Amino acid sequence: MHSLTQRITVAALALMLGGALGAQTSTGAAQPLFKGIFEPVSYTEDLDLTDVFFVNADVGWVSGKSGTILRTINGGKTWEVQLGGDPADRSAPVRSLHFLDERRGWAVQGEAGGSWKMLHTRDGESWEEIGSAPYGAREMAFTSPRTGFTAGNPAMAVSGSSVMFRTTDGGRSWKPVWTCQAKIAMGGLTQNFECVFGQIQFPTPRVGYAVARRGCTACGPPPMIAKTSDGGETWTLMTGPGVLEEDEVSGIFFLDERTGFARLLSRKLHMTTDGGATWRGIVASPGEAIQFADPSVGWGIELGRTDLRLSYTTDGGKRWSSREMKLPAVTSAFSLPRRDRAYVVGAHGMIFRYRVVSASHSIGPNVVTAPPMPGFESPVDEQVAQLETVISEIGKELEAFTPPSGGVAPAGAPATTDSVAAADSTAVWNEPFEAPLPPPSGFTANCCKKSFSHLDVTLAALAPSLTDFIARYKNLNLLLAAIRMGTELPAEYRALKSGLRTFRTAPDKASAQAALADVLATLRTLKQTTAVSMQQQLPPPPSGGLEESPTAAVSAPSKAAASPKSSVKDSNKTPGKDAAKEAAKEAADKAKKGLGSLIRRKIP
Repeated sequence: MHSLTQRITVAALALMLGGALGAQTSTGAAQPLFKGIFEPVSYTEDLDLTDVFFVNADVGWVSGKSGTILRTINGGKTWEVQLGGDPADRSAPVRSLHFLDERRGWAVQGEAGGSWKMLHTRDGESWEEIGSAPYGAREMAFTSPRTGFTAGNPAMAVSGSSVMFRTTDGGRSWKPVWTCQAKIAMGGLTQNFECVFGQIQFPTPRVGYAVARRGCTACGPPPMIAKTSDGGETWTLMTGPGVLEEDEVSGIFFLDERTGFARLLSRKLHMTTDGGATWRGIVASPGEAIQFADPSVGWGIELGRTDLRLSYTTDGGKRWSSREMKLPAVTSAFSLPRRDRAYVVGAHGMIFRYRVVSASHSIGPNVVTAPPMPGFESPVDEQVAQLETVISEIGKELEAFTPPSGGVAPAGAPATTDSVAAADSTAVWNEPFEAPLPPPSGFTANCCKKSFSHLDVTLAALAPSLTDFIARYKNLNLLLAAIRMGTELPAEYRALKSGLRTFRTAPDKASAQAALADVLATLRTLKQTTAVSMQQQLPPPPSGGLEESPTAAVSAPSKAAASPKSSVKDSNKTPGKDAAKEAAKEAADKAKKGLGSLIRRKIP
């Protein structure tokens, strides 16, 4: 684990230092500092691979024929055979993979005319058959360890998967929730027809989208997209972008509930910012397989070809560029876990890894050059480190400070403990990130005044950086990681400010030291969450229970702020101050544990 952390950190820092992808020479010409490469990390058996899913830059799985599932924890340097792996094995292929994190994942195994199985891993290492999968299931998406969706065909027809199925027990059983049927006026006629599902994606646990098309071979238009806004309880069919009588949707990807892309069979790309109500054309022709690592960097690849036609965007889909490269086998799938790392798989055991290297990096055999993706350019981790240094200096000042025998004079207007605590507990969850800390007490103004200005400057810089970081680098590869990032980072920052408020208003040395100890503990948590969000290290191992609703933690801070004294159990214990401290801690714990624990409950 330690070596993995070091590798990821070094790579991320190298990219951050090289945020500009070129440098000026003495002649004024731009010279690239970095380049992208596709390099072989292939499986050593002649076996066709069907799908790939990486949860971060180095840990991922590949599935294929002969009932095969492979895993790597070192970016493809070595592959562990978890299932199958022998080309002579006649077992049905493992067709699709889906993971919530580096431990919990699902796989569908089956072939036409045979049985379809749902496989599951709880630890990322061993797999078990947990039940039957709907016949023909090829696409699936899970929004929690218990809730997932796939499309199948109960009639065991070969024309496609016309029924949306849902599981609420982690894939052990599946129940139909909607049959795809359309009634559309087209070409001067009103037509009723069955439709089948393709790609399924949930940008949030409540909102999901699925590609839909007519349920017969080469039937063509109209372009259709299915949508749910209630967590898959009900679905509606929308006509997609393009010309109703001419176009057909072949691929989609949504950055959030409202912003997404649809690629047509004509290779035209359209974008929506209102959840599919309206669409506008984008000057681009990416492949039908579209994935975004984060809201800025996305790829589109045309599958089923040996000529790898890579289209990519680095500005959230406003502009796209294309590059064609030659790979040794037909591609079947790709995974983009981080903006600077990707994996492409295909026939004959082909696995090619994309990464960004220095421009002077020597090219080995069978390596294909590619455009470099930009690195992380956020100052958040550096600012968190600066904040840690400032608070450490404050701790030294506090430890060395000896109050005068007559006590210290109050700084600012007098305030009761209750009034300060009540203000803290409410303000910490409702105020803007940029709101300043309250004036210091007489004690802290005398003990630590020298470092307060540095603290205020550092906090003022960190607040907008956090907001920008979440908006630019939200993890779009793992749904739960994206939700945690959008809730835990703000909650931990607010918990940090709550602790600093308590410290600033502390009346004596003992209470100031206790408050500062809480601040340091919260800061360590914020530092770890930042590193995990930037994929510089893996998240801590899961433990404990599982919240049923993945959105429960989102509302926790506001509830705590609305009733700051609800957690006070003993009214004789300085109620205002205890209320502030306990309410802030309770809200922070809920925000950190509510979504994080989604990956923790064992499925019975």
